[in-house]
Amino acid sequence: MVFQQKIQKDVAFFLFCISFAIFLSSASGEVTITQQVSGNAAFISDTHTYYIPGKSISITISFVNNSSENVLALGLQCFVPQGWQFQGTSTGTNAPAVYPQPGKVSDGTTPFEFAWINIPPFPFDFTFSVNIPSDFQGYTQINSQALYRYTGGQLTSNIAQTSFEGAGTPQEGEGQMEGEGEGGNDNTSCAGQIFKGCCSDNKKATQQIKDILIDLLFMLIVIGTLGISIRNNQKD
Repeated sequence: MVFQQKIQKDVAFFLFCISFAIFLSSASGEVTITQQVSGNAAFISDTHTYYIPGKSISITISFVNNSSENVLALGLQCFVPQGWQFQGTSTGTNAPAVYPQPGKVSDGTTPFEFAWINIPPFPFDFTFSVNIPSDFQGYTQINSQALYRYTGGQLTSNIAQTSFEGAGTPQEGEGQMEGEGEGGNDNTSCAGQIFKGCCSDNKKATQQIKDILIDLLFMLIVIGTLGISIRNNQKD
């Protein structure tokens, strides 16, 4: 009787492990974003990115839905440096219904917020522009993150980040951004992706943890199954 109860507990534990592993595997489906900066206010020199004060840049956010579920609500938060001024969004079917008032100046802590009522088919992207103050100086970043929902609660995407080493003036031969022109090549290193934005390592670390847990759970299942088989053989 005790032996049968032990087997039942082992089976229940293994079923729980299998269910949990399936849950972790299915949780990998999510919305991810990338960020691309273009225009005559940004240029690259010696693998570092610089901005030109007094000019405007365009920020393009690309959305990908890695899940088979439909996104029912979608928003975006974009943190730009203090003093940078929102100019407006690009026209088109992918433009959000909610966006900052043109001329709105960032306080450096409150993000520019966007929201879609009619969500475009994935994948899609949209572009907005900001003006850099003529007296702006120093190292700075642009960070963006999507907020979305399937049938449950609110979820967040990875953080797409673009870093600027500081203000500067491009010299002859340096890659100044003009749309997708020179300087916008798609390299795999973070230094090569500065105009497209380097994603946070949070997503990679989360996926690694999921993979480790799944491997550990399956090892426990195998070990437990072998244990049951040994006990049954001993009983026989």
